[in-house]
Amino acid sequence: MDSPSAKKVNLILVGSTGQGKSTLGNFLLKPDMDHLWEEKDRTFQVGEDRFSCTQQCAVSTSADGSVTIMDTPGLNESHEKDLGYMINVVKTAHVLGSVHAVILVMKTESRMDQTYKDTVLYYQKLFGADTFAANLVIVHPDFKKSSKKYKGHPDKIQRILQQSSEDVQNLLGLKDAPPVRCLNSLPETDQELKEQLTERQQILQFARANLAAAPLAGLRVPKTEAVKAKHSKEIARKEATQAQLTDQKAQRMKIPDSARERLDSINHEIKEQKSEMERLNKHLAAYDTDELVEVACVPKVVRAGMGKVFEFHLRSPVTIRDVTYSTWDTASYSETFRSDREVHGSFERGLGRLFHSGTLWVKAWGIKREYFAEIIATLKGSLNEVKQHLRRAYDEKMSLEKEYANGLDLPDVKCLEQQIAEVESEIKRLSEPFFASIEEAEREAQEMLQSKL
Repeated sequence: MDSPSAKKVNLILVGSTGQGKSTLGNFLLKPDMDHLWEEKDRTFQVGEDRFSCTQQCAVSTSADGSVTIMDTPGLNESHEKDLGYMINVVKTAHVLGSVHAVILVMKTESRMDQTYKDTVLYYQKLFGADTFAANLVIVHPDFKKSSKKYKGHPDKIQRILQQSSEDVQNLLGLKDAPPVRCLNSLPETDQELKEQLTERQQILQFARANLAAAPLAGLRVPKTEAVKAKHSKEIARKEATQAQLTDQKAQRMKIPDSARERLDSINHEIKEQKSEMERLNKHLAAYDTDELVEVACVPKVVRAGMGKVFEFHLRSPVTIRDVTYSTWDTASYSETFRSDREVHGSFERGLGRLFHSGTLWVKAWGIKREYFAEIIATLKGSLNEVKQHLRRAYDEKMSLEKEYANGLDLPDVKCLEQQIAEVESEIKRLSEPFFASIEEAEREAQEMLQSKL
């Protein structure tokens, strides 16, 4: 098993049905041959051929606690329409909490068909493009080095791996091609097991090199197309109600039309400025922290070859707090110089392990607050402007309310204002692309289920 001091990592497995996600998950959690023969030793149940045993998400942790894996179901036609399915995925992601690496699982010579593309794009949308791209790796879980079709044909497997990497890069619109690893999740001999343990360790080291795990606790349930259509109709009804209430309020207010229109305009401005202040504070909270963030990276594309040296000069705009690198065991890493803001060194390719496509890289990590100092200053400046706008708007509102107190303090006017505010709040909720909470999504799912009965 892994070293007791090994950094704990969280992984998400993604891929269409029948690609070997559950089998790979079992091997990453319990790297032995027991799960090959004994079903009771399988953490994740394995389906046969194209039939999936993974109907819902599952999270499991290795016996030593160093590896936690979220196994996701493959996509079928109903999932994009199934709100209950989305709720399950998001709830499971909340249990995981954060992710160090997203593993796209694909059998070695499988074609990236439309089902696979739909599955990958679906989860990219669900988890967010940033989370998906943060630490992505493709794994072929059924690679047998001893297979006759690969012996003497190193160029064949190289082409397959390079094609996998480029296909995923193009599908997801990534800046860099993701790395690709090969292993056999079902080793049948002690020698095969020994070789696969090395590959497993490389995958885990890649994940551990990510010092800024993507948070999943704030993940929200997206509204399905069916929910959006339903909410669109409700919004139309609410807007009609809002117009009626606003008209009633105008008839009851005993103040000039110009003053009433100005008050309505001020109230609208206050609502928009408060919304903007909420947005700015949210962004500020994300940047103004002591968390680590990648501040510089030097990637080196791996091609077949040996004895090659790649020199790098890493420069950071802020103080470097830590440095991580990935060699995939295809090169040795060495540093020749390091200062607060620079790291110089080289990757040297040796013999062996030439069949893995992807990149070697070295990354510098710094404090978010320091790296995003300019953005933070801009956000704080914008917040001050918003606060000034709000103060002026509130002052003008108080002045008008004081001047026309007799016409505004009528009980029925206050009641109508409260009703209008409630309708506006409901319209805003219905217009959001995501549910505000799991509970709201579950209530919606229950309502839709009952409407079909």
